[in-house]
Amino acid sequence: MKSKSLFLLGFIITFLFVACSGNTTIQNSTTATTELPNSSETTLIPTSNETTLTTSITTYEPTTTESITTSSTTTEDITTTESLTYNVFLETNGGILDSYTIDNLQENDVVTLPIPTREGYIFCGWYLSIDSDMPIEEATITSSDITFYADWASEGLSYELINDDTEYEVSIGDVESLTSVSIPKFYQGIKVTRIANQGFAYVEMMNEIILPNTIVEIGNGAFLNAYDLQNLVIPASVEIIGNTAFRGCYSLEFFSVSEVSPFLSSVDGVLYNEDQSVLIRYPQAKITTEFIIPLSVVIVREDAFGNNHYLSSIIITENVTTLNDHAFYNCTALTSMTIPDNVTSVGIYLFRESAIQEVTLGAGLSAISSYMFYNCYQLETIIIPDNINSIGYAAFDSCSSLTSIIITRPSSSGLITGAVFMFINTNLQLKIYFPDQGTLDLYKLETYWSSYKEKFEVYIP
Repeated sequence: MKSKSLFLLGFIITFLFVACSGNTTIQNSTTATTELPNSSETTLIPTSNETTLTTSITTYEPTTTESITTSSTTTEDITTTESLTYNVFLETNGGILDSYTIDNLQENDVVTLPIPTREGYIFCGWYLSIDSDMPIEEATITSSDITFYADWASEGLSYELINDDTEYEVSIGDVESLTSVSIPKFYQGIKVTRIANQGFAYVEMMNEIILPNTIVEIGNGAFLNAYDLQNLVIPASVEIIGNTAFRGCYSLEFFSVSEVSPFLSSVDGVLYNEDQSVLIRYPQAKITTEFIIPLSVVIVREDAFGNNHYLSSIIITENVTTLNDHAFYNCTALTSMTIPDNVTSVGIYLFRESAIQEVTLGAGLSAISSYMFYNCYQLETIIIPDNINSIGYAAFDSCSSLTSIIITRPSSSGLITGAVFMFINTNLQLKIYFPDQGTLDLYKLETYWSSYKEKFEVYIP
């Protein structure tokens, strides 16, 4: 008995995709690789509680021709037909589909995939995987199942073209009452790559935002004072996080980062760059009172600990060289800090409006930055060591409890350069102490220092 080999039919489906438009359509031109001798049928039957639907593409083909002997002298050929079934799964991700049937699928037929609906969202097309950042243009269905994933955009979001009109940035628009926000991968056929500067700032009710893996940059102040934001996963595509992007996110306890991100990482919920040499952001809602900066860290980013109300102790370790602007802004439980000798650079507003009472300035610093202690209302005494060469603009502005500034550097080592308003709005009882009378007399003649000469005294331990 002889038989012919079985062969599989393949379908090539080309999807023409228009993303997130008011009349979103997806078309499929279907070409069979082998002539279809009979018909095929595709049926979708959804249920109201299911988000994943299955369509079975059944192809009929001749598979076996057999010669059998029906009697001692008679041979009869019998041809049988078998079928192969391939499943297409449609993961609608919360959407709803009506019943959908394709009958009598033939070579070169154009097939339109269904468009799901979801209240409060705009359908933005099908993708071959959740992580895919490319809309479907063509796919080959052969002898295996395949799944398509729906992408959604929250209604009411605002989009603006950037980079010579080749990409979009997105912001909340006029829908500030959303509690969950989904950003699409594409809008009107153009990739969405950026969260706009302050794009979701002051959105008090938003507790979840879903970022697609087309986002490359999170802009300055993107989630500034998004008080209720709790759930956020930073996709692997994000390369840039702007200044103060997460300031005022008082409900965010943990930064989640895609495990395959080549740019960012999260350790115990703290956000770093990929090798943890830069500490980007400590979550404001993380309830711990002490934090030791990892030895891998060299740079503490601007606003890294800003608005933290739990940390009373932050240990700066031996490899940190730079503390950027606003690093400890409004840390209301932080009362003391030692800046070790390895730190050589500090940014403006470093301790702005914090509860700092005692600070040790290390030997690596040469300057007190502008507004460094702005409105540190509990700071009473500061010792300015010999290595400090200058005091910046309004460095101690509004330190209303500051009564003692002790300068240890003698005039033989040179005078410290002052700046406008460096001690403005300090306590009326403020005293500025110098190591000896000669040094005191020289400062009385110096610009910016002379206006405080009535507060000068020689320091007596």
